[in-house]
Amino acid sequence: MRTETESFPAKDYLFWRDEILQVMYWMAGEGLGESVTPDDLVSFLRADSDLISGVMARVAEERFLEPGAAGAYKLTELGMDAGKRGFALEFEGMMAQGHGDCDPDCWCHKSAARAAQCTTERLAKIYGT
Repeated sequence: MRTETESFPAKDYLFWRDEILQVMYWMAGEGLGESVTPDDLVSFLRADSDLISGVMARVAEERFLEPGAAGAYKLTELGMDAGKRGFALEFEGMMAQGHGDCDPDCWCHKSAARAAQCTTERLAKIYGT
C-alpha cells in the first residue's frame, strides 16, 4: 500500500484518515449511520468526494474500515477505537461539564444571558483565558 505520493504527502493522508474516523465514530454514536459513503461525509469534512473516497479506500486497506455495498464503508473494531481516541483527544477541553449538566437550581438557568456567562466562565477555566 502506498501511503505517500508527491501530490498527497503522508501527513495529509494521516490528517484525513483521522478526520474520517472521528466523523464516522461520531455519526455512529449519534445514530446517524454506521455505514456511510464518501458523499455522506462531504458536508462534515468540507472536502470533495473524490478526496474522501480515495482516503477511505486506503483506510480500508489498513483495516480501519470495512467496504460494503454501493461504495459505503463501516468502521471496524480497529477503526472504532481509533475514531474514539481521536474524537476524545480533539474535544477533550469541551467534554468537561457543559451547560445543563449543573444542578437544576443553578444560577445559570435564570436567563439566556446568565447561561452564556456561565459557559464563558467555564471555558475560561478550561482554557485559561
